[in-house]
Parts: sequence; C-alpha cells; structure tokens
Amino acid sequence: MTVKNRTTSVDLSGSQLKKWVINRSDRMLTDTETRLLAKGLNFAVAPKILPVEDIIVQTELACRNLDNTEAADMRAEIVGAIKSSKPPTDNISREERRALLDLKKDKSIMILAADKGRATVVLNRTDYEHKIQQLLNDDNTYEKLKRDPTAAYKRKLTKCLLRLQKEGKLSRSQYAQLYPTAETPPKLYGLPKIHKEGTPLRPIVSSIGSITYQTAKFLAKILNPLVGKSCHHVLNSKDFVDKVKDIILGPHEALVSYDVSALFTSVPVDDALKVISSRLTLDPTLNGRTNLSVEDITELLDIVLNTTYFIYKGEFHKQKHGAAMGSPISPIVANLYMENFEEALGSIPNPLRLRLRCVDGTFTICHRDHITAITDFINSQDRNIKFTRELDENHSVAFLDSSITHESDGYRKVTHTNQYFNF
Repeated sequence: MTVKNRTTSVDLSGSQLKKWVINRSDRMLTDTETRLLAKGLNFAVAPKILPVEDIIVQTELACRNLDNTEAADMRAEIVGAIKSSKPPTDNISREERRALLDLKKDKSIMILAADKGRATVVLNRTDYEHKIQQLLNDDNTYEKLKRDPTAAYKRKLTKCLLRLQKEGKLSRSQYAQLYPTAETPPKLYGLPKIHKEGTPLRPIVSSIGSITYQTAKFLAKILNPLVGKSCHHVLNSKDFVDKVKDIILGPHEALVSYDVSALFTSVPVDDALKVISSRLTLDPTLNGRTNLSVEDITELLDIVLNTTYFIYKGEFHKQKHGAAMGSPISPIVANLYMENFEEALGSIPNPLRLRLRCVDGTFTICHRDHITAITDFINSQDRNIKFTRELDENHSVAFLDSSITHESDGYRKVTHTNQYFNF
C-alpha cells in the first residue's frame, strides 16, 4: 500500500477555479470576482496607505512587557521605520480592486473558508444565519444567557492570577501577560462542510482577545510536551504517510477510518482534569517548564476550560459541556483525554493490525469480518466518546489530508484543491 500526493497542472481558465471557489449563493460571480476569490482568504491585499494607528497600538501592547528603557528604544525604532516606509506596490489589478469593493458591499452573501481544504465558499447570508441558528437551537449542547458573563469570569481568573503572583509562582512579566486587559467576548462562526450534503456548518468559536486567551496559550506550552506519548499518536499528515506508505494489505484486511463525534463538546472536563493532573504528577520535567504546582495548573485549566460562553449577533450563549471550542488549550486537552482512552481500551477482542490517531480521527487496519465487532466495542468503552466510521469504498479511505488506497497509486481528499505555494 502506498500513499502519494499527485501534483497537476493548474488551468485557471477551466475546472480548477470551480475547486478553488465554491459558489453556493444566489449571486452570479463575474470572472474577475472568481479569480480574486481564487487567491484565497489568506491573500493579503497591499494597502493604499500604511496602517500607522494599528502599528502604534500593537507597539504599545508589546511595550507593556518591557522595562522603560527597552520600551523607549522600541518606540524610537518603530517611529523611524514608519517615517522611512512607503506603501507597498499594488498586488491586484484595478478591476480586481473594484471587484473586491463590490463583494464587500454585498451584504446578502458570506465569504468563508471551507471546513476542509483551501477552497473559498460563497453562501447566502440568510442560509448561513439559518444554519447557525439550527446549531444554537440544540438545547443539549447550548443554552442562551440573559447577560454578558465576561466580568464574572474575569474576576475569577484575576483572583487566581493575583494569588499565584503573590506566592512567587508567576513573575511580574508573566502576570502582566496573563492579566486579561482585553475583554472581547469569544465569537461564534461556522465553516461550511462542502464535502457533505446540504453544506452544514462546523461551529468554531474564536477566543482571540478574550479574557482567557493568553492564559490558555500559557498553559498550552506547559502541557504540550505531554502529548504524543502514545504509540498510536500521529503528529500530522507527513508523519501519518511515513508510517503507512510501505504497508502491504492482506487479502481479507480492510482500511477503516473512525472519527469521534463532536470531540471538543464531548470531552468531560472533570475527567480530563484528573487525567492531566495524573500525567503532570508523573512528569519529571515539569519543574523545568514552570514554577506552578500541579494543583495550580489544574486550577487555571479548570477556569479556562469552563469559560465556554460566546456571542453571536449580540446575544450570549454558553456551551453546556465539553472543552471550550476555539481555545488554544482545548486540542491538547482533547488529545490527552484520547490518549488515556486508548490506554483504557486495553486489548480489543478482535485485534487491529494497525491503529493510528490524530486528535479525533483514527486510522485502522483490521480483518473485514471484525469491523462491526470492533466498532461496537470501542463505542461501549466511554459514554462520552462515540465514533462514526468510514469504510474503504473503492479500495480507498480518507484520513487527514490524504487518501489511502490498496493499489499502487494514491490521491487526495475530495476537498483538496491542488493549491501549492510558489517555491
């Protein structure tokens, strides 16, 4: 069995644009608009004027963590750079800039990144808002709040941070970095799943600028070395391909991909904290990474993971259970919980020849006659963790950004757009 990524020539005048720009709105896109959107949502349009105010604001934020002399030196350097700088050369045509303005003015559409792959998706705003509302109507997962809870969460976090600083476990600069000066509520948005019927949305909560964001990043650095200790762990697509590319499949073996349903909202926070506390207690390198005790880390984690509120269209909602979506720490917590889940599995009655996992996805090789029994077994081990499965139709199954086939050739997921960096 081999896995191979195939590069094809890009014909921007033909079918390739249909992969790069998915229009599921009522707006008829012009050729110029389509080509503009095909550049991708990460394409940075050269500004007509320098964003001086933004540069100054970011400089002042950075100066908070410096002493007076260093801050004065940085300000002087930035001022000198601003005075000597000129706006960059325009990187789009006049027609594309007009198309950009027209798209921006059209309030009837939403322009979004696809959930998987690098495609740009255009949806009717009414369709998008209806899909989001359908998600929020799930009373088992979300509840509507009567008021903004930011102040209450901030008091709880700052009380903990202040205690840790007074005890000498956080330095002055660490305390200043973690103290929640910004109070931007986490924001809900959705990414369209273009590979599924009806284009459902994957809910994403952006926590950038929220009161727990900096603390979550701080905790992520402490916990990250704990991840990947399991022999079943896969770091990324390249690591996965390296591990499976030379495997030869037996005549009665099958490729099966398992996905955890809504992993972040399914992870039981209290149980996850116990798992992490145990792992930290056994970690001999912890003292080299932080002055915080295991109890201190667990307390901060508890605050961050249970700060699960967000705002959508001026209304506040709360995620009832699971780790906070959009927090930098949640993927690590979910990974550690899943590693513990794997250890608890022990010996599966019908053995798997191979089992590799990356966060919520698991790739397996097993005997075809045992697929149902294996699925029933893993779904009976934890009431919070439930798997869906995908079988190897046409001798191929998708996992991460790759498609694995029994034959000697391989290809990408259907969501792959054949977009590559210009080396």
